[in-house]
Amino acid sequence: MRFIEIILTAIIAYLVYSYISGHNGYHQNLQIEKSLIKTQNHTRVLQEKNDMIQKDIDNLRDNTNLDIIEDIARSDLGMIKEGETFYQVTGVENR
Repeated sequence: MRFIEIILTAIIAYLVYSYISGHNGYHQNLQIEKSLIKTQNHTRVLQEKNDMIQKDIDNLRDNTNLDIIEDIARSDLGMIKEGETFYQVTGVENR
């Protein structure tokens, strides 16, 4: 009878160990869930950036919205309109 108790205890201990630490065990499952949440958050951030870029592309394709094209030309390319005067201030420090 004592031998059967030892065998059953060993089997139960092995099953508990396998459940907690074994292949596809509890700890591995937690790590996978954390990784999944992190990946989903990163994907959400990238999707928001893609949506903003797509919105900009759609606005640029709209021929009636020339103000956006002008804003981009002014800010990114440094262009000025005909008749405007460009002033550049140098040597100013932010305090």
